[in-house]
Amino acid sequence: MSEEDAAALFAGVVGGTKRGILAPFRRGASDFESGEGVKLINSWIAQVVGTRCSSSTTQGELLWRTDFGGLIPHARHRNNDDVLEALLNQWTVDAVARWIPGVRVTRTVLEQKKDPNGEETISSLRIFWQAIARGGQVLGSGDTSVALTAMGTP
Repeated sequence: MSEEDAAALFAGVVGGTKRGILAPFRRGASDFESGEGVKLINSWIAQVVGTRCSSSTTQGELLWRTDFGGLIPHARHRNNDDVLEALLNQWTVDAVARWIPGVRVTRTVLEQKKDPNGEETISSLRIFWQAIARGGQVLGSGDTSVALTAMGTP
């Protein structure tokens, strides 16, 4: 998808061209890096699913808005099986539906691979999504990958 197509896609989702700061936060030439279109949607998804929200067992990560985020960080130290994959999918669908209303998660895939040294398994969640117009029309799609092993580490 070209940058022009991505900008048009995002403008259809939010009702106008939007630019925003991209996560992870990095300094650019004069300020934090910003983007639009698919880059911005991917950044939002990564931020929402990577932020631990409050639950019956934990306090939310953002003290000023404990309900923001998702339950994905709760997946750390759980057995990797079909149940975990189903939980990750549902937690992702719920979090994105709540916090990014113009985006719908179509599916998720739990991916595991060895690090370059072959010593550690790296887990990530690949999230496939569609951008939806206010009338329900699918404007485009994309995917983003969120590292699960990096969550919660200092």
